[in-house]
Amino acid sequence: MSDAQTGSRSGATGTTTSSVISDDQFVPAAGEEIHLPPGTPLPLILAIGITLVLVGLTEGLWWIGIGAVLFVVSLVIWIRDTRNEIAHLPDEHGTPAHH
Repeated sequence: MSDAQTGSRSGATGTTTSSVISDDQFVPAAGEEIHLPPGTPLPLILAIGITLVLVGLTEGLWWIGIGAVLFVVSLVIWIRDTRNEIAHLPDEHGTPAHH
């Protein structure tokens, strides 16, 4: 493929390269809103729960219990929140546009 086909461009200021997009790939229309989930502390709490379980392997069963409860509760809340968020997305979100 030539540089014109791949979208490559070289110049004095540097090189910019973009890949060819095939006909079967979905590309959002210009101006389409991109959905980003809100920030959440749940991944951090989940990691703390796992850490406490591992600490409990050497320090005592209390740490394992606290870590396991923290892990399970934060995982359940995170999954519930994600399912609710996905349920509230517009119906057309994520479906390819038909030509």
